[in-house]
Amino acid sequence: MTYQTRSHSDADAHDQRGGMRPHVDLLPNWRRDVFYASGWLIALLVGMSVVVAVRLIRFHSTGTAMISDKPEITTGIEAGAAVVVSFLVFLLFPFRGARYVLLLLIGIGVATTTMHNAVHAKPEIFARLFSPAWTEEVVAATEPNSLLVLDQVIPIALPKKEEKVIPTVRRAGKL
Repeated sequence: MTYQTRSHSDADAHDQRGGMRPHVDLLPNWRRDVFYASGWLIALLVGMSVVVAVRLIRFHSTGTAMISDKPEITTGIEAGAAVVVSFLVFLLFPFRGARYVLLLLIGIGVATTTMHNAVHAKPEIFARLFSPAWTEEVVAATEPNSLLVLDQVIPIALPKKEEKVIPTVRRAGKL
């Protein structure tokens, strides 16, 4: 049984010319790849969830609805507060860089323009979080499957077409 000393291990790392051999990694670093991809998803989710939280806090503190008389002011205040809060929340995560800031802003924009679609899809959840009156007001004032940009409604999906019912013709002698 032989023991390798430090001088032997150092000698193995050097090639004949006296330089260090470069470290070659044949397998990809899966931890780095998963961490990178999860950062994108976390940035989007933080941006979207902060908009819901800001609207929830605004509703419970002032009692005002998501749809207001001056939508440009309301949307601007909510988006500004969401940007500040999302930057503060995102400081808890180890992700840094412009791409994460951009994804935060995209998440804020998506949630600001499409939150009413979630209210249409699951009104019982939003009735518990906000109030039944708030939920009914949002459902009555907005259209499902659309973008709500300030006060303009932009449809993003065509309404489902009903299937045509072909009448059956009864002939004599057949039922």
